[in-house]
Amino acid sequence: MSVGSKAGTAPKGKRQAGRKPRNVCIVSEVEFGSTVTADPGSATYALAQHLAATGDTVTLLWVPSPTGSQPDEQEIARLGKWCFDNFLVRLELLPPSPELLRGYDSSDKHSVAVYHYLKQNAFDVVYFALEGGLAHFPTVAKRTGVFPDPPAIVVLAHEPLMWKLQANGRAVERKEQMTVAHMERISAETCDHLVVTGQSLLDWMTKAGWKLPASRHVAAPLVPEEWRSNFHSDHYRPRQRLTTEVVHFSGTEARGGLTLFCDALDRLADSGITDLAVTVVGAFGHVLGEHSGGMIVRRAQQWPFKLKLLPIRDEPDIFRYLRQSHALVAITHAAAQLPMDVVACLDEEIPFVATDVGSVRDMLQPKSADAVLMAPAASAIAAKIATVLE
Repeated sequence: MSVGSKAGTAPKGKRQAGRKPRNVCIVSEVEFGSTVTADPGSATYALAQHLAATGDTVTLLWVPSPTGSQPDEQEIARLGKWCFDNFLVRLELLPPSPELLRGYDSSDKHSVAVYHYLKQNAFDVVYFALEGGLAHFPTVAKRTGVFPDPPAIVVLAHEPLMWKLQANGRAVERKEQMTVAHMERISAETCDHLVVTGQSLLDWMTKAGWKLPASRHVAAPLVPEEWRSNFHSDHYRPRQRLTTEVVHFSGTEARGGLTLFCDALDRLADSGITDLAVTVVGAFGHVLGEHSGGMIVRRAQQWPFKLKLLPIRDEPDIFRYLRQSHALVAITHAAAQLPMDVVACLDEEIPFVATDVGSVRDMLQPKSADAVLMAPAASAIAAKIATVLE
């Protein structure tokens, strides 16, 4: 995720009548150096902005992922100033726990460190991203009575590790993954309240045998203010007619559907369509062991379309391009729950078509869903793109 790419103003919020301001902590694992677009960390960052706008005192606690690079202290200081100046959110990096030996970083060690942090800092409520299982030790400590004066603990479920592995067609490869999967499940089962991004994820958890708390509900994730047009000077106005440009920006993971998108372009080329521009936006990665940029260029040799690769990594810049291009966004997830690219396109009225997976259909009006959604198959995607651009 990216923070603070442009200058802007604080989001407008409204405090609920009769509710006193709370002291809130939002805990999220952040993979520094990641090339993933619109990750769950963006949703927790957006929640921090929203709660601060409603009058709560908000601390956003970032926990470096064991698989990411080490965060730069100067960059964290810059981001911290940005968050407070623009949103009144206090950004903090998880400090080392004096009760833990220094050594190899791991998710279980980070969860214990978060527990120690919460014992030293009083909050009314703590929101945890499920991913990484950071809520594990705080929830277990609260359930067993060893957490003095514990806060209310809310877990936000977006993409559990086991679901993510299944969606990408991968198996558990490391002991650390087994640990994280267990911690995520216990976090969801022992928290005070569970928020799930979509009904499809709730169904997956139930089918997998998770014993979920009675206090739970389904809610779509929020998007950061920096992604919105009213945060910038490039105020977006939807056009009545689209350009002939199609954009893909759902990343290079298998479930993101980049190869599915390329398969659909093969079908469009075979159908005789030539007046089309194709843009792939986002950081490069690897697809089936091949560099994603090289894979696209190789396959584009068979297309009569104009091709453009934009390796933009910052989400605010990506959405700014989408607003200004007036292109059609093709969201071709092979598997998803409620992807944030869909939420953001709906929020900004950016024209898109999307594969009918997960809880995407639940976000759309029943009358318009069939006009936007398509089966996760190359022929269906090609037909939908051709129909919309006619």
